[in-house]
Amino acid sequence: MNLKKIYDSQESYFRWRLERVRRIEKRFPEIFEVKDKKVLDIGCGAQAPLSYYLSEFKKGKVFAGDIDRHSISQAKKIAGKTQFSVFPAENLPFKNNFFDFVYLFDVLEHVKNPSAALKEAKRVVKKRGLIFVEFSPYYACPAGHHLYPLGFPWGFLPFQFIPLNITKKIVLNSKFKIKNLENHLFEQFKTLNRITIKTYKTIVEKLGIKLVKEAYLVVLPNCDININFVANVPILKELATLSYSSLATKNSS
Repeated sequence: MNLKKIYDSQESYFRWRLERVRRIEKRFPEIFEVKDKKVLDIGCGAQAPLSYYLSEFKKGKVFAGDIDRHSISQAKKIAGKTQFSVFPAENLPFKNNFFDFVYLFDVLEHVKNPSAALKEAKRVVKKRGLIFVEFSPYYACPAGHHLYPLGFPWGFLPFQFIPLNITKKIVLNSKFKIKNLENHLFEQFKTLNRITIKTYKTIVEKLGIKLVKEAYLVVLPNCDININFVANVPILKELATLSYSSLATKNSS
């Protein structure tokens, strides 16, 4: 699937997001062993591809939520076996030590307080439970950081460094087959909280969450390229990693 076709329709975009979930399973198979386990998908979004996959194909007891009520109403139509609710990532409506697995897939870079969100993830996961996180580091380039659907050349500009009013003009003047996609892309871009890999690891360390596995990736329409060799090169890993994944465990309360 090429980049343009991904955004031909809501259906083609969902298929691509579901394909991304399957790629995650290849890298982190342990977080898909969820049959009869309680799992939480934080920031599931309107299409909830992870919730759909975990409930329909892996038979997990899936709970999911998003801060946006409209997204939840749409997600319910797709992942009917999932228990959905509206909540912010920083204030989860669940008891301590409730879940076997917690996922933050492409959401941590959008929450207002990443530290609070991760603290909540730690609170609700069971001891020795697993927390999966995947996000785009703020300074990742090229590909416009969340604005790559604009295509060449606009989608490859470093929008992190461009004034917001100019970014808005470029994005809103773009046209897509999916209705109002340009507005959605800009609103999504505005929510970026500037989290980096370094910041994430600092937060995790302070919270006492143990990283057990990670992946540095260049995500392309048809495949993910592993670039773990950048892990020990501070500046390069922030610039070259288009998507960073980690698996962590909770060893204490």
